[in-house]
Amino acid sequence: MKVIMHNSASLDMSITGIPMDMEKHYDIVRKYNPDVYMFGSVTAYSWIKEDTPSESKSDFNKPKKGKPYWVIVDSKGKMENWLHFYRQSEYSGNIIVLVSEETPMSYLEYMSARNYDYIQTGMKHVDYKEAMSILKKKYNVKTLMIDSGGKLNSYFFEHSLIDEISILVSPYVKGVDSLVLFRDIKESIDLKLKTSENLDGYVWLVYQVVK
Repeated sequence: MKVIMHNSASLDMSITGIPMDMEKHYDIVRKYNPDVYMFGSVTAYSWIKEDTPSESKSDFNKPKKGKPYWVIVDSKGKMENWLHFYRQSEYSGNIIVLVSEETPMSYLEYMSARNYDYIQTGMKHVDYKEAMSILKKKYNVKTLMIDSGGKLNSYFFEHSLIDEISILVSPYVKGVDSLVLFRDIKESIDLKLKTSENLDGYVWLVYQVVK
C-alpha cells in the first residue's frame, strides 16, 4: 500500500490562519485518485458548524457510494452524533472509522445502529499498522492519502508508514503564531524531491521519503 501525506501550508509550514486555495488542494487529491482519504477527528469536527443539518432517518442507511473511502481516526468518539455530516456530503465516499479498544461503547453502538463501518485496533490508541493491513485486505486499498494535522502525520512518520509527501505551498509567511505541520515529528526524515510545479503563485512540492 502506498501512503501519501498531503497538506496545504504557508512558506514557513504553518497550517492554520493562512490563505488556502482549496480548489487547488482538492485538485491534487483527485490527481492521486486515492482509495482512502484519511483525516483525524479534530479535522473532521472542525467542519461542523452551528447550521449543520440534523440527522435524518435516511442517515441510518449506508448510501451506495464508491471510493475513495473517507476514513476518520476517532478513538475518543468525538464525531458521535455528527458522522451524518460526511455521509450526506456529495464529495465523500463511504465512511470508515478507526477506533481503539478504549473507544466509548456508546460510540460503537451509535455507529452500529447506523451501519457505519469501523475498524477497532490497539488499546488506548489506534494501531495504524494493523488498521492499514485490514484496509488493504478487506477493502482492497492500494493508495491511502492522509490530509490532516501534525499529530496524525507524526504517528505515521514514527512508524515509517509515509511513502510520499505532497505539499501545496501558499505564497505567505505566517510568522510567530505559526502552528507548523511537522511540529510533532521527533526524528529527522530524509527526502528526495520528485516534482515541483508552479500553480499560479502556489508551489506544489512532492517528495519521496527515503527509507
